[in-house]
Amino acid sequence: MFRTPSKPSVSKTPSPGMDRVRAGPSRIEDGTTSTTERVRKSIGEWESGSLKTPTSPEAKVAKRDLPKPKATLPKMVTTRPSTSPKTTPTTSATITATDKYKNRTSEAKACLQKGNRLLEAAKNLKTEIKEGVKKVLERMYQIVKEAEADDTGKTPKPLTTTDTISISSKLPSPPQSKDSDWAEKLAENTKLLIENSKKVQELQDMIAGERKERATYASVVASKDRREAPQTLHSLVVTSTDVTDTGEQVLDKIRKVARAKEGEINIEKVRKGRDRKIIIGCSSLEERQKAIERLGGSNDQLKVEAVANKNPLVIMRDVMAYNSNEEIVQALRCQNADLLRGLEDQNIEVKYRRRTRNSLTTHVVAQVSPQIYGRMMSARTVRIDLQSKVQVADQSPLVQCSMCLGYGHNRRFCKQTIEKCSHCGGPHLKQDCADWLAGVAPSCTNCRQAKLDNAEHNAFSGQCPVRRKWDSLARANIAYC
Repeated sequence: MFRTPSKPSVSKTPSPGMDRVRAGPSRIEDGTTSTTERVRKSIGEWESGSLKTPTSPEAKVAKRDLPKPKATLPKMVTTRPSTSPKTTPTTSATITATDKYKNRTSEAKACLQKGNRLLEAAKNLKTEIKEGVKKVLERMYQIVKEAEADDTGKTPKPLTTTDTISISSKLPSPPQSKDSDWAEKLAENTKLLIENSKKVQELQDMIAGERKERATYASVVASKDRREAPQTLHSLVVTSTDVTDTGEQVLDKIRKVARAKEGEINIEKVRKGRDRKIIIGCSSLEERQKAIERLGGSNDQLKVEAVANKNPLVIMRDVMAYNSNEEIVQALRCQNADLLRGLEDQNIEVKYRRRTRNSLTTHVVAQVSPQIYGRMMSARTVRIDLQSKVQVADQSPLVQCSMCLGYGHNRRFCKQTIEKCSHCGGPHLKQDCADWLAGVAPSCTNCRQAKLDNAEHNAFSGQCPVRRKWDSLARANIAYC
């Protein structure tokens, strides 16, 4: 874009229609006056410099004041080749893709980049025009690129018969069993894929099994509370009418009368009791009734008496101590109506309480019916007053003395006068035990008396084999179902 150069300031602007005007007299430095001609120059004349430079000093000043013309881009002149064979095109002004670029795509890309640079250099164009031109250039580049790809992907011209014969004679013959080879490979890959899938499934099963077997602290703690209820035995006590008979003699009489080898009665457990009594346990009430009829009806030498089973015990942990026994029973029946639905007439009795570390709470041990016991063990929690989740667990009926560490009686009825240490079995309290203070492993006094090898545990530990034996005996006459 060109503009007309500015003119020197004159007193009167010449008429645009005149080529030459007569300027007024001008005074030169030496005092003489001269007349100069003002000539309007065209743009082409300014660029070509065809006009002569004015010789007057005033003209020189005007010439120096004129701005320099902006540099313009050289015009790209492309000459078309003449149709006549005599004339040849000028190669100096012609730009071909083979001179500077590898192909038409690279040349089109270069033109696109150059066009973008020129658009960025143009400051007077609107943004919408620039964006439109850029899109057009980009589309042209894409067209050239697609055309180049189409040219490279063209199918060759059809061959003639002679060309086909000559080429086919040189090429090797194609394999005849290509489809069969592909089918064999596909079948082989399918077989390998099936085998790998089976191996992956086996590994997943192994990992899942290891995860199930891996014990965590939470699982161990939960397993202690969620152990299955022991089998209930329905017992009967058998004694001899002869007071001189010993326990072995009573047992021989039972063996002869029962005739268990015939299979008419099933006896689960037999043990000796005090005062020459034999205690027999049966798996069900029906089996116990059969044993009573067989032992008591056919022989007058034996005296048979059925033993009523006791109800199981449950322990409710961390119950607020201000609740009385009656309030706890009422809360169990009223606040847990959905849990005890249909069992309103079943017995619930608070037996005793156990102290906790917190003086405001206590562990409540209650005796409930077998049906209520099963539902409470399934629910694991009950509501009591403002406590919405009171933990419920099974309570063993075994009684262990804290004085002599024996079983079957408590501290009140113990005949010992010196308290034993549950850590080492010595005649002192646990808090005064030197081994316990020094961190020495515990030693169970009951296991040492029973001459067992594994005695490295506390006397109150649930892992004690002596305690387990007494616990099973205490649970024998508990009706869990």
